[in-house]
Amino acid sequence: MLMIDKNVLLGCIYIPPENTKYASNDAFNDIETEMSDLIEKTNSYVSLVGDFNAKTKLLSDIVIPDSKLFEILDDIVDDDVLSYVYDYENLLQNDVPMKRYSTDISVPNNYGHKLIDFCKRNNLYIGNGRLPGKDFLIGEKTCKNVSLIDYILFSSHVFSLFKSFYVSEFNPLFSDVHSSLCFKLHATVNNFTINSSIDDSNTPTHTPRWIPTKQNQFIESINNDVTMFTTIESLLDELDEQGQGQHTKKHYKLSSEQSWRTL
Repeated sequence: MLMIDKNVLLGCIYIPPENTKYASNDAFNDIETEMSDLIEKTNSYVSLVGDFNAKTKLLSDIVIPDSKLFEILDDIVDDDVLSYVYDYENLLQNDVPMKRYSTDISVPNNYGHKLIDFCKRNNLYIGNGRLPGKDFLIGEKTCKNVSLIDYILFSSHVFSLFKSFYVSEFNPLFSDVHSSLCFKLHATVNNFTINSSIDDSNTPTHTPRWIPTKQNQFIESINNDVTMFTTIESLLDELDEQGQGQHTKKHYKLSSEQSWRTL
């Protein structure tokens, strides 16, 4: 759908802290396995964002072939292998800093080393301090104003979609100790059509005008409509059997009926 050669998967991550009863030594491997499976199924690039509880300081997340490896690569004709090894060149072409930036001077922890290895294996790059915006060439702390443990990772081909990135000021309404990672994506989108067996060509459409004073009446109307919830549950049960476009239209119709009655 986006004006790049593949789709983009945006994943939200949370990895429990080290040395807690919820910690798992296989956390990064589990994420990698699931991510690789989704990439293969959807033919997509990836961006991951979230709380990795990983302290990486300024560890490099990029593998650049040395002279000996360059000699070996000269004899390789497999395009996939060459594309994987030389992926970092996409950063250079987009003027992405190869050097990492971080205001966190903490010693890297075990999760930090695992995150770096995860990035190197999968050609993912840490966006903190690299992406355009207020955090460019900085790498602000994200937790208690002490450490940087929340990251945004991106495939090299996705970098051009990021227009801004910054770490917001801490707000206790959103988290107990973390600052939010804020970013903006921009892309030109292709027009597309969802195939559907439902013919709505002769059905008049109506977009209800929201009236704030009737909010409670609208909510009460939904709560009292037992048939609507039964229908939605049925749609969820059939989700694997029918196209998503059909379900979207049916759900829209149900919501519209409530709007007609109330608004």
